[in-house]
Amino acid sequence: YKICIAAGNYTGKLDIGYIGLDKPVEMYGGYSVDFGSRDILKNRTTIYTEPKHNGTAGSKALIQLEDKITPGNVVIDGFMFDRGAANNYKPASTSEVKGLLSGIMIPEQLQTEKPAITGIVRGSLTVRNCVFNNMTYFAVTAGIENANSVKIENNVFTAVRYAAMEFWGRTNGKCAPVEIAYNTILFMWTCTKTFETLGYGIRTQSG
Repeated sequence: YKICIAAGNYTGKLDIGYIGLDKPVEMYGGYSVDFGSRDILKNRTTIYTEPKHNGTAGSKALIQLEDKITPGNVVIDGFMFDRGAANNYKPASTSEVKGLLSGIMIPEQLQTEKPAITGIVRGSLTVRNCVFNNMTYFAVTAGIENANSVKIENNVFTAVRYAAMEFWGRTNGKCAPVEIAYNTILFMWTCTKTFETLGYGIRTQSG
């Protein structure tokens, strides 16, 4: 399936706060309302959540690759993800970072991982031409089955707590190819309130 999506903000069925995929689809944002042209900067296709979505979305990512997803190719291209309004922040006056003009995310109130994209890769996953802002724990994270391929290219990651992206294998003895190219990664935050570690750009794990 190929889905072309016009400019607007999309928060799932009945405004639940996330989009769940149990079938492989190719999703392309950035189209004009009449679908006559595509420009991902002019026709902004966003997935932007607010505090009201925290209860209904639970621990789901903004785009959730469900455990029961059938094998196939998933493409997510031309979206702007932002959880800025849904996060909890400390006042700037109590920030642990000297000179910071705005409050950082409150670690003790962010125990639930809520990435932009997460789940299981059965087939392939391509994420390109997207922007990720203000994510908690990760922006993109996935477990990869049976040496399937992942491509993360030409994206911008800013203000993510813990890591911009993380991938791990789910099938012993098989090495999954992950291609990460032409991305911009800025301002990854620590994952602990006492700043023992800094944020990561890219994390991978065996499995």
